[in-house]
Amino acid sequence: MASQLVDAHRPLAPLVAEFRQTFEELAGLLREVADALDAGDEQAALAALDRARGMDAAVERLRVALLAAGEALTLHVRRRRHMGRLRSVDASIGQIDYAVRNVRVLARAGVTLTRLATPVPAELGAAVRCLAGAVHAAGESFAADLDGRDAVADEHAARAEAAALDAVRVAGRLFASGQPLPLAMIVGQLRATAIDLLRGVGVDDDAAVLGRVDEALGLPAV
Repeated sequence: MASQLVDAHRPLAPLVAEFRQTFEELAGLLREVADALDAGDEQAALAALDRARGMDAAVERLRVALLAAGEALTLHVRRRRHMGRLRSVDASIGQIDYAVRNVRVLARAGVTLTRLATPVPAELGAAVRCLAGAVHAAGESFAADLDGRDAVADEHAARAEAAALDAVRVAGRLFASGQPLPLAMIVGQLRATAIDLLRGVGVDDDAAVLGRVDEALGLPAV
């Protein structure tokens, strides 16, 4: 049983650790992409893409850890109050999966961009690093939520939102300047990843999330 992987006295601890590891891996990947873009280094961009292709395994580990935590909680009546948190996390893992896929597309576009003769705008690396900060804050928000530290979770969710919107805002200025297609693709994936992160940490309803992200990007309100 998956629950055999869990410490009976701290049934959510492995899931908390898995969330932190997954989000740190994703944030680290984004920082690698940013470094490759800053240097215009195709080989570094290829290495980041290779790492991005392995991120599906991290999402699968999250699913296994969630299953194990759920099984462990059902064995302990007094801990079943945590089941609501797990249901919320289960819904969020889908958004995390989307974010991972978006970052993979972003990394692929980064490889293409480093192959062009035109230099990569310095602001692009800054935008990707802002997104990495948003990913880190989102991971801490999930971890705090699972620990029952609601106020701390909300603080980290607010930081994730601010960093994600900053990333989109910087990228939007590049998008408006008529840059080549691979850069436009990166901007699009920055937007999509920001939306998935903010949906995942539940900072607002879907319509509000889309509105705030697109406003930061400089798109007209719908």
